Amino acid sequence: MNALSGEIPAQLGNLGALGLFDLSNNQLSGQIPPQLGGLSSLWGLYLGKNQLTGGIPAALANLDYLMFLDLADNALGGSIPSQLGGLSDLSDLVLSGNQLTGSIPGELGNLTQLAFMNLSGNQLSGSIPSALGGLSNLVSLNLSDNALEGSIPPQLGTLANLSDLHLGRNRLIGGIPAQIGSLANLYSLRLEKNALEGEVPAALANLSGLSSQYTDLGYNKLMASDPAVASFLDQVDPDWRETQTVPPADVHLAQVSQTGIRLAWTPIPYQGDDGYYLISYAETAAGPFIVHGATSDKALSTYPMENLPSTAKYFTVRTYTPAHGDQQN
Repeated sequence: MNALSGEIPAQLGNLGALGLFDLSNNQLSGQIPPQLGGLSSLWGLYLGKNQLTGGIPAALANLDYLMFLDLADNALGGSIPSQLGGLSDLSDLVLSGNQLTGSIPGELGNLTQLAFMNLSGNQLSGSIPSALGGLSNLVSLNLSDNALEGSIPPQLGTLANLSDLHLGRNRLIGGIPAQIGSLANLYSLRLEKNALEGEVPAALANLSGLSSQYTDLGYNKLMASDPAVASFLDQVDPDWRETQTVPPADVHLAQVSQTGIRLAWTPIPYQGDDGYYLISYAETAAGPFIVHGATSDKALSTYPMENLPSTAKYFTVRTYTPAHGDQQN
C-alpha cells in the first residue's frame, strides 16, 4: 500500500515484459485501462481494494499467461466478460465486493486450472451455470451475497478437490443435490439464507470433514426426518433446525361446533423474524384452496374457523416468514 491516487495510466500497457502488476490497497480511481490487455507476459494482475469504476475490460482475456486476477473490493459494474473463460492458465479469479451485474458466464467453466473463484458480494443474477462442474481443480467456490436464482447444479458434486462451497445469501430454490455428499474434501459448506427446501439428502452425512465452524444451512426450508441425517446436522450446524421455515407438525381438528371448527398443530421451532401460519380450505384434496385467515405469529398453535361453507372438507396450514436483513426470500 502506497496511498496512490488518480487513474491508472494507459501507457502502462506498453510494458510487454512485465510479469507482475500489483497496485492493490491504494486509492486509485477511474476505469481499468483496456490497454493492460497488451501486457503479454503478465502472470499476476492485482488491482483489489481501490476505488475503480467502470467495467472489466474484455481485453484482459488477451493475457495468455495470466494465473492470478484479483479485482476485489472496488466499485466495478457491468457484467463479467465471457472472454475471461479463455484464460487457460488462470488459477485465482477474485472479483468479490464490486457491483457486477448479469449472469455468471458459462464460459468460466472452461478454466480447468482454476483453484479459487470468488464472485461474492456483487449483484449477480440468473442461475449457477452447470458448466462450473467442469472446474476439476477447484478448491474454493464462493458465490455468496448475490441475487442468484434457480437450483444448485448437481454437477458441483463432481468437484472432487473442493473444500469450500459458499452459496449463502442468494435466492436459490429446490433441494440440496445428493451429489454434494460426494465432495469428500469438503470442509466448509455455507448455504444459509436461500429458499432451499425439502429433505436434506442422506448422502450429506458422508461429509465427515465438515467443520461446525464453517457449516451453515440456516434460514431455509429444510427438513431431516431421517434420524441419522438429523444427528449429523446437529453436530456440524447445531442450530440449523431453529431457523427453518417448515410446515407445522401434527395438524389436526381440535374442536367442532355448530358455527365452525378449530384447527390445532405443533408450532415450528423457528419463532424469530416475525411470520405467521396461513390457513386455507378447499372442497377437494387437490384444491383450489381458499385463504381463510392467518395467525398473528408463529408461536400460536390453534386457529378458529367460523362461517365456513358447508362444502369445506380439506384444510392446510402453511408457515410464512418474511424477508428480513440479508435474507432476501
